[in-house]
Amino acid sequence: MPSSSRLAPFLALALSLSACTTFGGVRSAAVRPGFSAEASVASSGNVGDVSGWFWSDECVYPCNTNVFGVGGRVSYGFTSQTGPALALSVGIDGLYPHVEGYAQLGRGRVPFGIGARVGIPVDDMSREHGLFARIDVPLGARTRLLLNPALFVHEDEWFGTKTDNQTSGMFVGFVQGVGLEYDAGNVSFIPSVSVVRARSRHRGYDVEYGPEWTTFPVASFGVSVGRKRQ
Repeated sequence: MPSSSRLAPFLALALSLSACTTFGGVRSAAVRPGFSAEASVASSGNVGDVSGWFWSDECVYPCNTNVFGVGGRVSYGFTSQTGPALALSVGIDGLYPHVEGYAQLGRGRVPFGIGARVGIPVDDMSREHGLFARIDVPLGARTRLLLNPALFVHEDEWFGTKTDNQTSGMFVGFVQGVGLEYDAGNVSFIPSVSVVRARSRHRGYDVEYGPEWTTFPVASFGVSVGRKRQ
């Protein structure tokens, strides 16, 4: 496995390119033991007039645009012969840092598990959270179909308290991600597509926008580096 010093530039590149969001991405249900690092890039279709406000500069309404994002994270996996494998991660998706916990509940031919992501507060402004499940379906010796249903939440709270004409809002979406993983041992590659069905609203200076229901696609590509999975 590459040393942590070799993984650091890999993560630093992902962080330096970060922008907007990846809507969570698609990942394998199988935990890599020890340290690992990941990076991903994603681009969505037009996200809707209200939803686009969350990831647009100097746009109030309408903001129906596509969203581009780059993410990266480092993880540590704990494996066991008797209990579930666990993974703890610290990373960033777009401009939003997070911590994440994941438990691989099933092994065997079709591994699966569940996890949660919690956004790290940055000046009480913007955060992204999530609940997700992961299922791997083998297609060949090194290829898997990845199924990642998830609940994705983006929240914004800017400019003071709720009585101070703050700008605030929330985006809540169900994300169904489907990917193909090619596992080359220490490195794996994951092209994927997702469909997002979301409800969003935001408020600025006593003006309400939404609620709006919107549906849009997301295409992404990810790379994972670490020890071989057991």
